[in-house]
Amino acid sequence: MNPRALAVRVQTAPELAAYALKAVHAAAAFGVTLILARAGGLAVVGTYALVVSTGFVLGLVATAGLDQPLVRKVAGDLRIGAQGEARSAIVRSLTAVGLTGLVLAGGLALLAAVRPAHVLSALSAPVLLATAVSVPLMALNRMAVAAIRGAGRQVLGQGLEGLHSSILFVLLLTITAARETVSKPVVAGLLLVALAISAGLSLGVVARLVRMWPTATTFRLGSLRKQGVFVLAASLAIAFGEWLLLSLVAHQWSLEAAGTLRMALQITMIPATVVSTGENYSAPLLAGDFRVAGWAQLRTRYDRTRRLMLLGAGPVLLVAILAPEWLLGILFGSEARAAAPALVILALGQVVNVVSGPVGGLMIMVGRERSQLLVTLGGLFLLIALAVALVPGLGVAGAAIASAAALVFRNLTSLALAQAYLRRPETEPASRTSPGSIDPSSPGRAPRLGDGADSAPNSGERGYRTGRPARLPPTGGLQLFTVVGLPLSQKGPSYSAVMMAQAVHHPDLPTTLFTPANCWLGPPIEVPVVSGGPGLGVTAERILRSVMLAELRERATRRLMAAIARAPERTITWLFGDLGPTIARDIRSAGALVVREKTNCARAYHRRVLAAEHERLGLPPFDGVTEEAVAQEEAELAQADAIFCPSPGVLQSLLEIGIPREKLVESCRGWEPARLAGTRRLLPPAPGLTLVFCGTLNVRKGVPILLEAWARAGIEGRLVLAGDTDPLVARHFGHLLDRPDVIRLGFVDDVGALFRSADWFVFPTLEEGMPKVTYEAAACGVPGLVSPMGAGAFVRDGIEGMVIDSVSADVWAEAIARLPGLAEARQAMSEAGRRRAQEFTWEAVGQRLRAALLAVASRRA
Repeated sequence: MNPRALAVRVQTAPELAAYALKAVHAAAAFGVTLILARAGGLAVVGTYALVVSTGFVLGLVATAGLDQPLVRKVAGDLRIGAQGEARSAIVRSLTAVGLTGLVLAGGLALLAAVRPAHVLSALSAPVLLATAVSVPLMALNRMAVAAIRGAGRQVLGQGLEGLHSSILFVLLLTITAARETVSKPVVAGLLLVALAISAGLSLGVVARLVRMWPTATTFRLGSLRKQGVFVLAASLAIAFGEWLLLSLVAHQWSLEAAGTLRMALQITMIPATVVSTGENYSAPLLAGDFRVAGWAQLRTRYDRTRRLMLLGAGPVLLVAILAPEWLLGILFGSEARAAAPALVILALGQVVNVVSGPVGGLMIMVGRERSQLLVTLGGLFLLIALAVALVPGLGVAGAAIASAAALVFRNLTSLALAQAYLRRPETEPASRTSPGSIDPSSPGRAPRLGDGADSAPNSGERGYRTGRPARLPPTGGLQLFTVVGLPLSQKGPSYSAVMMAQAVHHPDLPTTLFTPANCWLGPPIEVPVVSGGPGLGVTAERILRSVMLAELRERATRRLMAAIARAPERTITWLFGDLGPTIARDIRSAGALVVREKTNCARAYHRRVLAAEHERLGLPPFDGVTEEAVAQEEAELAQADAIFCPSPGVLQSLLEIGIPREKLVESCRGWEPARLAGTRRLLPPAPGLTLVFCGTLNVRKGVPILLEAWARAGIEGRLVLAGDTDPLVARHFGHLLDRPDVIRLGFVDDVGALFRSADWFVFPTLEEGMPKVTYEAAACGVPGLVSPMGAGAFVRDGIEGMVIDSVSADVWAEAIARLPGLAEARQAMSEAGRRRAQEFTWEAVGQRLRAALLAVASRRA
């Protein structure tokens, strides 16, 4: 199976399991309403609805809004390894909520004994007393489930959240099998039994989860309470709105009318349940992404969850809108068909809810609970105004209009705020200056790059900025076309291509970027961009990329060839990524020079090294590079006038496959100071050393070697792994990944904050070009313990770090075991790394890259 497809399947499986469990509980809740309608009548349904909604509202009050902040707190703490903080937050939150729930239950029990006239006076004293007992049970279960989700057990949390509905359904089936009718007190009693079982199981799971975590004595609950106030107010506003509608309909019309409204609400709770499931599952993941500033991952996760919601809820909404009477009649009987207009109205509101995605949960997980509260209060005021105006005259239909209008208002407003927040760039646009003119090297010899910085750059005019379709530069002089095979983004080869194009852009060498799609969300690109898209903006091109990437590539290629035709004698094309087997030949036929940027080693070398490592580790045979792929690359490289090699390892791999030495140009990569700006540390201090690895957790990056070495070294500290995990590594080395001193963060955007938390950067990669994380670690004062491939042209053994030329875990373990005794040497390496990193900023590297490109052009002259 394709590794990427397997990764998607592994990622999706637990999420689908969470939806399946939610569907089971939702079906059970639906079945409860169905049984009550047929065995007890509309009055029993209305009573049950009031009991559940009253207990839910008071349970929310008891939680003090701590549930969502607790998810965010626990998920963030565990993402950075602060298990003690997470345990203290859970224990103290549960204690406070339990006590508050008991107080509220006592107040409601007193109301049942006194029984003055009130909005709950339709409930009998026994039923009202049962409602009181349900309050602490609902509150504790809600908090326990929040703790379980925050701990990364979303599927288990989903199974426990709605478990009381499934238990109640089974109990009702058992009762109605023996007797045809059920009374209101019996229903209330059975609900209490179901809640008690569910809460007991949830609390037991929490106790088991935190048993082995240390206790942090410094945590204070007040920090969560401040956040919880806003969450509580927003949750109460939503719950109060539904309770108010049911109570108002029951008070001004009848319990039967309230039961009718409940039936319509019950159907629309299916798509609402899909939305809440997506929010609940993604919430701890979004919180973790936010904690480590994973903006790109956060955006991706939000969009993916929204698509899953639409897929799950769409069919139900379609039936509810097109055939409401049939749906109500077949489920609840002919009497329920009177709720058809209300069902259509509520379903239309749910369409907006589903399309908006997990927007409410997102706002809370990224710390925007105040904004979400204001939005929710606005929706509540709208609901109250419409309910008071419409319910007396329209009854159930008026309540439906009020509910749908409030829901639409909340979602559209929250969506606008969230989209603005998700469009926030990772860094503020940094002012750039174009280096002054430099003389190219003598004809016939490309300069050696990476030997040190040239003269300091002179200020010049700012480059072009994007924002509308770029105009090509004048064709009278030499020009550079940077050609990228991937859509522009802040990751991987396309990021490097953008930064290198901007670094060399200069009046001596005006530069234009060609790409299939411009999906860049970072600071403005300062060179003209020509894409295969229609020029409608980044959002449109991101959508088109997902459905017609091949067509966009073809259009971008046609535009490139048209541009080359305008000035074929004075054009250099700088090719990044896999562009196909014929483009280099076509460019040369058109008269332009072809410079190939070799991001990584030759494919033949890559295949040989990975095949040997798979065999050494006892893994399945490596099949990631075929003979056809090797042959295609060698044919492409033969068409290049020059090949830029960013490290000695890349150059040597090309020599091994027979590329002539005169074609190879020793180059380098650079780093962007703006990416490392700030003083924040991602991880809290911890005993011992903190070793950080940054990259995909796969065999190619040497992660199995690192995990084995860390386990054998036995030093005090923690190994922090920042990057997505390859399923192969997770499957075969999960026992090492799950060690308590190994912390997996996932993808991290704020690498500066990550490296400021580190003592050493470890990178035993087996095959690489020139990883920019090596530059960035050094720029943050973190020396490297790296392989020759990880060192590239940057780390010199014993100066900026240590280079370990071995794939033996024992050799790496010995090196790691020596680190605690190298405090003085580490400081010297740290200072040397900072100094050397200044020679490799993009501005400094740009001068050397431009000189190399001009030297290649001088050969043609």
